[in-house]
Amino acid sequence: MQKSDAQKKIDALKQLHNHLASHIEEYSHCFHNETSDGHELGEAYIHALLKTEAGKRNMERMDEELELSGAGYQHIQQFIFDSTWSASNLISEIALNTSELYADQDNYQCSDVGYIIDESAHVKKGKHSVGVARQYAGVIGKVENCQVGVYASLVFNSHSTLINERLFLPESWTSDPKRFEKAGIPEEARTFKTKPQLALEMITSDLEAGVEFSWVGSDGLYGHGLELGNALDNMGLTFLLDVHGNQKVGGVLNLCISL
Repeated sequence: MQKSDAQKKIDALKQLHNHLASHIEEYSHCFHNETSDGHELGEAYIHALLKTEAGKRNMERMDEELELSGAGYQHIQQFIFDSTWSASNLISEIALNTSELYADQDNYQCSDVGYIIDESAHVKKGKHSVGVARQYAGVIGKVENCQVGVYASLVFNSHSTLINERLFLPESWTSDPKRFEKAGIPEEARTFKTKPQLALEMITSDLEAGVEFSWVGSDGLYGHGLELGNALDNMGLTFLLDVHGNQKVGGVLNLCISL
């Protein structure tokens, strides 16, 4: 007897759940520290992110989706804010694993692997979220109260995986030491950096870690100035950065196209 479309969807969702659980298990060691193992909380948190509705996602809604005994809300809060596991170490491991996975493919050529830079905004209410300010939010196409992150993805043929990120801190934050102290931002992260500078920081760190790619791509925000392109050229990297339609070269030539 053939399965109905509804049953096929149910089976596919169950299989997806199993694949996700198996994938998270590969990184369980990243959530260990000397006194506790946060693996189960990490897995629960990821499931809650997937289950809650975009735009209405907060700790209360996520707690409703978590199947935890006792004070689930407090457990997740502690996992996010006070636990000593390193998000940067986890991200670095994902980056290396992705690079190695691509290299294991039968049709692999390093020249086909690209490093794509882009940013995304996360609309927020209030002023306490780290980096939040009135700034351009590309997701809604206007200036809004939001956080902005710069993200890197490693691409190969039809595959794409996020492998790095940096939170953009506007000058309204970097010029306010008291705000930094209250938010608990580390000393080394309190210097203002442009988005192209954050992009270059990610590229450099991933290259040093052993991530392999042949070219770098991004949009006009990163190609409009010379900052990132010059740095990539000095590093001997091939790059394709969009430019604005009115970009000036040498102060004389107007480009008539926008890549």
